[in-house]
Amino acid sequence: MLGSRRTISSAGMPTDVAVVQVLFPVIVIAQYAYTFAFNHLDTSLRHPWAGALALLHVLLALMALVNRPRAWNLLILAGGLLMSLCWVLSYGFNFQDPAAAARGASMELGLKAIGVYAMAIWILSYADLLPIRLLRGVVIVTIILGALIALTGPPATRTAGVEVWASITGRTFFPWTPGIHASAYFMLLNVFLLDQMRRYNLVPAAVAWPLFALGTVVALGYQSRTAWLMLALYAGYSVYHAARNIAAIRALFFAALGLTLVGFVAYLTHTNESLVSLGSGRIGNYIHRWEVLSSRDLAPLMFGTGIGSDWFVSPIWSWKFSNSHSDIIHTMIETGIVGLVALGLVLVGLYRSLPGPAKNFFYVLVISGLITNGLLMHVSTIPYFFLAAALPTAIAAGNAAFVRPDVRPDVRPGRSVDAE
Repeated sequence: MLGSRRTISSAGMPTDVAVVQVLFPVIVIAQYAYTFAFNHLDTSLRHPWAGALALLHVLLALMALVNRPRAWNLLILAGGLLMSLCWVLSYGFNFQDPAAAARGASMELGLKAIGVYAMAIWILSYADLLPIRLLRGVVIVTIILGALIALTGPPATRTAGVEVWASITGRTFFPWTPGIHASAYFMLLNVFLLDQMRRYNLVPAAVAWPLFALGTVVALGYQSRTAWLMLALYAGYSVYHAARNIAAIRALFFAALGLTLVGFVAYLTHTNESLVSLGSGRIGNYIHRWEVLSSRDLAPLMFGTGIGSDWFVSPIWSWKFSNSHSDIIHTMIETGIVGLVALGLVLVGLYRSLPGPAKNFFYVLVISGLITNGLLMHVSTIPYFFLAAALPTAIAAGNAAFVRPDVRPDVRPGRSVDAE
């Protein structure tokens, strides 16, 4: 095995473990600082910062693949390489989309595309080395500071003229475009991290619950429907997973799903809102994107039209460049059918990497991303999914000595025992 030939550091531990123990805290701090500082930095500073982080993610991912090869991280690698092949072919043969004048690729888009897969591989491969104490402090500070900025700054105005608590958006938290969504995701993911820490006795309930309430109110105050869905998925799965052996709970869970579907159909039937305009125009945007795909020749349909080609003006959002707001459609446009297969490999690998208590984050990521805002496209928030998903494994490994053994999650293969 590769692991049997690992070099040993002077401290008596494998060299890769020693390296990750040093770099993990540095990267956690740098990633949070980058998210906060993004919109205050000139591109001459922001691009090198992003590039340094991306390079570290890639190097650590390679180290994880060499020293801790697993079937799941090899699946993620295969998916990433297959997508890279699609990008190379689309640019090498100049596949273009006559139906859409795209904004085009940029270094930032390229870094984002590469970094997502590298982060997943190394963070989850070395989840047992997660700096829990540091992360706990950063999460608490983030919720308090984020709420302070959000509630004391001037409100932002959405297109429809609705004022929201969004001074945080486009100023401090959101590192992609000046909008409300990523700020809500960032706050909510830190709330989820805090809740996981409460479950495992890392944060006292008297501290956790007020912060949980504060962060949730701020996240929902952005009026991002994707954030509402994320919270509903997280809460629903938490309840279902904790009481999944109780037949009545299972019945109520599936009854709630059925009632939600009935309510959605009833809403469309008894309101004047058309299907096209539903979800702030997302459905109409999806329809237009599928029309673009259906008009393609075989080669761009199979391999896509490259990074950045999903950013263009659609009829439903005629005043701005925008993306698909769906990971499936985004992947199809940029990397084609082959890229969609690659995304499937990545998601299978990601699912297989997670113990039962962390499956919650997989469902939040995939379901929210596929049908709402394309969460895999948000490099500003995706690192916090991986950090949250790594937490149960880190606690089970016992690298936080003050965690009671009776609340450590069981992360053995095939097990899905919740902490509570």
